[in-house]
Amino acid sequence: MERPATRSAQAGAARHDFAIAHLPEAPADPAAAVQSLMSAIADQLSELAADRADVARVCLFLPGPLSFERAEPLVADALGDPPPPFELLAQPVAGGGAAALTWLVSGDGVSVDRLDATSARVAQPEAELVVVGHGPAEPPTSTAADFAVGLRRFDARLRDAGLPLGLGNAIKLWTVFPSTPELGTEQAFNEFNRGRAGVFDEVEFERDDAGPLYPASTGVGALDNTAPLSGIALARQVRTLRVENPAQVSAFRYPSERIATPALFSRAIALDLGSDVMTFVAGTGSTVGSKTAHVGDPAAQAEQVLTNIDRLITAENLARSGAPVAAGGLATLSHIVVYAADEPSEAAARDVCERIVPPEVPMVLVRSRLTRDELLVEADGVAYAPRA
Repeated sequence: MERPATRSAQAGAARHDFAIAHLPEAPADPAAAVQSLMSAIADQLSELAADRADVARVCLFLPGPLSFERAEPLVADALGDPPPPFELLAQPVAGGGAAALTWLVSGDGVSVDRLDATSARVAQPEAELVVVGHGPAEPPTSTAADFAVGLRRFDARLRDAGLPLGLGNAIKLWTVFPSTPELGTEQAFNEFNRGRAGVFDEVEFERDDAGPLYPASTGVGALDNTAPLSGIALARQVRTLRVENPAQVSAFRYPSERIATPALFSRAIALDLGSDVMTFVAGTGSTVGSKTAHVGDPAAQAEQVLTNIDRLITAENLARSGAPVAAGGLATLSHIVVYAADEPSEAAARDVCERIVPPEVPMVLVRSRLTRDELLVEADGVAYAPRA
């Protein structure tokens, strides 16, 4: 089944376009792959009438690691200087080659102001977001102390972008964990949790009845030894709602026998923009309650992942969370990114997703180690729905 490469969604006064470029024949050299992807993105911008839109974020899935310093001039040459925030993910794409996920924003009273080579402010009448991509000179990371340093560095970047609470303003974070022979992704995740717990204890988060309003987060492994962070934060107060899945224990409440240090993130964060609701879905695995479901069965895990995301963003669950919408479920996703741990899991996830994910939803499937060795498939995305 041929999926579309682009999908548009309305978010208040803004139109959000998401475009996926997959180049199966992209060069194996990461820098050359970036150059090929920039050409593909330029073609997509032309097709999307990009004279009326601007790029808010570019996520590049590459066959191997590439430093920010080498990539930045390539992105700037193609998309302007300073470039939009971008991410460099050493996560091989299913089917080979390389892929890019581009987020564009347009509309009356809407603007994208590129603050520097790593961040941009997206302004529309209902809300203002700050998008932060990867930055230069990421050091090797392996311990809780290393991860804490990275989080504090990211907090400082948010404050430099004009956000007084730093991480307290964040609504979605993406963390890349080292996935090397010396450091497994599950071990890195446990170290990250320890470092995050200490840092988040110092952060002034908004609160609801369940406690601090932690950002939705995705954390997956890449073929690298660094742990770059990227994310989206609120620059102006908007009605922000935590969304949890009734079939899953909230990650920040996992029992100690399941995980030594709780994972401090929300299953999803919804922004109530008045006429529309925009929901950032966290990285979602095959868990029921707090336990991994279908251990050793990647197809069943892929089905469970999609079931979990579908339940999370149903109209009923969003209304229960305080954001009544006129539609919900997988069909409201602007796109979906699927992470598979190995080649058999990749093949199983592709088959399941082609069968279950609505055909109008663009998808990118990449190889990535996950935060539990027994997890084989994970996914995330962003959902849009008109408010009921």
